[in-house]
Amino acid sequence: MRHFILLLGILVCALIISGCVQQTTSDSSKVSTSNKIPINSQSLSSTIDITSNPSNGQVYLDNEFKGNTPTTIKQVSMGPHKIEVRISGFQTWNTSFEVNPENSTLRFSPTLKKYPRGITDDGIYIYVDNMCDIIMEYGVPPNIKTVKREELGNKLIKVEDKTGVFQGKFSMMYPERHGNCIFSLEIYQGPNLLGSSGIKLKDPETQITFSIDTATGVLEDLKKS
Repeated sequence: MRHFILLLGILVCALIISGCVQQTTSDSSKVSTSNKIPINSQSLSSTIDITSNPSNGQVYLDNEFKGNTPTTIKQVSMGPHKIEVRISGFQTWNTSFEVNPENSTLRFSPTLKKYPRGITDDGIYIYVDNMCDIIMEYGVPPNIKTVKREELGNKLIKVEDKTGVFQGKFSMMYPERHGNCIFSLEIYQGPNLLGSSGIKLKDPETQITFSIDTATGVLEDLKKS
């Protein structure tokens, strides 16, 4: 009987000790979990180093002025952004990017394209440098303009109508005065040369024609007829 009571006592003590150990382990796990510090993605940021060619370009981040190149922009928040560089007389450079924890520093070094021939934006332009009297008919049908050489002014024509296919045609104005009429034609979209040609009109029956898709900026081949 004594042995039975002693065995029962040992069993009860073992159960009590086991419960205490489990409780301690559980409490320790809870404490460890509660002490974890969550990462706040909003507190993360990136640094942007930007230079440009030419330098002294105006830098805009999400349409907010940030200084002139070269410059450093600090504490740029996580997520998508747009950055651009503006210089008078040059095509604006811009790009979109995203800041994440893996890119703590971003670097940009754009080279900006200079606008030629007095062009000031990314529209479609026609430049005519002529050495004789010509007539130019141009426009998007049915709105066709007729311009004589002396009316070209600075020799630069901007395609204002963007509703269809722009058409141009050259012909001699006073064929009896010229054995050959020579001039050059350049067509631009912003700073990008779409096409150019040195043109010779030999007689009054000869005409030069071309067309431009104003939606895509695609230049059709210059044709002589």
